[in-house]
Formats: sequence, structure tokens, C-alpha cells
Amino acid sequence: MPDSNPDLTAQVRDLQQQLEALLTNAPGNRDETTRTHTRATVHLPKFAHSNPQLWFAQVERSFRLHQIIDDTDKFDHVTLHLEEDVVLAVEDLVIRPLNENKYVAIKNRLLQNFAESPESKLRRLLQGGGKSGLKPSEILANMRRLAPDPGSENIILTLFLAEMPASIRPTLTAWEETDG
Repeated sequence: MPDSNPDLTAQVRDLQQQLEALLTNAPGNRDETTRTHTRATVHLPKFAHSNPQLWFAQVERSFRLHQIIDDTDKFDHVTLHLEEDVVLAVEDLVIRPLNENKYVAIKNRLLQNFAESPESKLRRLLQGGGKSGLKPSEILANMRRLAPDPGSENIILTLFLAEMPASIRPTLTAWEETDG
């Protein structure tokens, strides 16, 4: 039976093609070529042995910017960017990945193995936190990194002033009073 309305038939065909294109490009239906291309454009920083929490914060921002939300994709990106000494700490997870929560598992293991414990950070903070040869601003930044709570600024400033040579404490105290 011939089409009674050729314009309507053409419109239906166009809508079907548009629907097929949308379904083909949906996040769960992308072909492996598209996924591989997306992976190749993500650049993660080198793993930070001294501060894995900061490294994961950077990695997660990169994932957000590149709209990577799939657990397996996150896991794959992390495992591909780890150096040999680090990947050995999670070798079992890489060789036999979990079925679910792969990314969380590898993140937790890396933090457990490489991150400094809160107790150790607090101990170092209370012992001065400063390293010799650093500028006062670097000592203060280091003390802030060691602080267990961002709301402990008054304690950090008190410890910081105690670290400074007696000759400059009055100047810093006066600066703090006019700054606050």
C-alpha cells in the first residue's frame, strides 16, 4: 500500500534515525573505540608517595572534568598511572579486580599503605611540625597540612609562633593582631 503522506513518512524515518543515534551514543552503549579515545585524553599526575590524599583529590577532579563516573573506568585509569613500586602494593586487586567498588578498594588500599596516619601527623605537629631550612610561610603551610581539623587554625598559629625565633615573634604577633 503506497504511503498516503510522504512528508509524514519522511519525518518518522528522520525521528527513528535520531533515536537510533541517541541510543548508540548513550553512556552505557558507547563502542570501545569511543571509550578508548576518552581514556587516552585523561592525564593524571604522578602518584604522590608523600601525600596520596592530595593525589586522589587531583585524580577525582580530573575524573569529574572528563565526566568519568564508571567504577571500572576509574579503576583502570588509576592502575595504569601507578608506578611499579606502588602497583605492587595493590597487585592482587589489579590481577583479580573485585566485581564492584574496584576504585574504592584500590583507593583505600593505597591510602592505607602510603598515607601518614592522623596520629603520626598530630605527633609531628605537636613536636613542631617545622623542618629546618624552610621559610616561615613554608613552615606554616606544613603545619596546616599536618593539622587534623581545618578548624584548628588558632592552635596552628600558636604552635607556629613557638617555632619562630624569639627575635621575630613580637613582629608576627603584632602582624597577626592587625591582620585578624
